Amino acid sequence: MEDIETILNTLIYDGKVEMTIIAAKGGTVGSVDGQMKLYRGVNPIIQSTGLVKTPCGLCPVFDDCHEGGEISPSNCIYMVEWLDF
Repeated sequence: MEDIETILNTLIYDGKVEMTIIAAKGGTVGSVDGQMKLYRGVNPIIQSTGLVKTPCGLCPVFDDCHEGGEISPSNCIYMVEWLDF
């Protein structure tokens, strides 16, 4: 389940999905502590500017990112896209 949440968080960061948390009745499948996360795809109205999309600020894997690691600034696809704007 954690892997799926990581993928969904990445899609949220990319601006392709948004999450909403709603109250759920007890015993509802998928609810945790009386809450349920709902996800839906979004189509942006306008393209975001470069400064709004700085990669590290909202990155879902920021804590795992370090130079020389599997996830690093030198091989980050978000950093490459941001620098190419």
